[in-house]
Amino acid sequence: MASGSGYPEVSYLIINNTIQGLMGIRPDAPNNTFYTLPKLSYEVPWIEAEHVPIGNTDLTIRHDGTTKTTVTNNSGEEMTWEAQFYGEYNTISVDGTPAAVNTKSEWGKTVSYVAVPIAVGETVVVEASNPANTGTVYLSDMEWVSNSNEDNTKRDFNTAGNLLFMNGTTSYEKGLGTMSNTEITYDISGLGYKSFITDIDIDDEVGDQGSVIFEVWIDGT
Repeated sequence: MASGSGYPEVSYLIINNTIQGLMGIRPDAPNNTFYTLPKLSYEVPWIEAEHVPIGNTDLTIRHDGTTKTTVTNNSGEEMTWEAQFYGEYNTISVDGTPAAVNTKSEWGKTVSYVAVPIAVGETVVVEASNPANTGTVYLSDMEWVSNSNEDNTKRDFNTAGNLLFMNGTTSYEKGLGTMSNTEITYDISGLGYKSFITDIDIDDEVGDQGSVIFEVWIDGT
């Protein structure tokens, strides 16, 4: 984005990665319908796009995290909005009122969703809460209590800001990339977790230029 490249493909790619990628916006203009599915990372807590055209309708769409979406129908026609969120949630509220929650598979993952009519001039807020116990929580999505090397720790990327790769072929969407001599502490008291599962290795960008000792301590043991 900072390159200033005049090639139109660059701007097209940025728009596509923002609207369809991070925001998960998909249009179905012939049926006056659109879909949203927030895919924000920890480093991008919110995103808003103004004047998103779906057919003849002009929308403003905002995600706050991955569980709250706000849409304004600025002009055009009444639309049906399918608000989707990754995971299984027991509650999805529309303007603060709980609605019937549906689930299905999108891109190989479970999503919870509601279908909402949104009239011209109307703003609607949809928020998911009370997640079902599906058994998996990622450390990179949790707040740590302390991190002795916070400036050199990346969530879901290696320390250079690139994808996590190990063993030449395995890439990871979730994980922590950090430097040696790092101690990270989490408070999981009262959260009911039963196990901790992880893969550990030197990132492929480093190769065979180092070695590490990795330890997991629970309550001092």
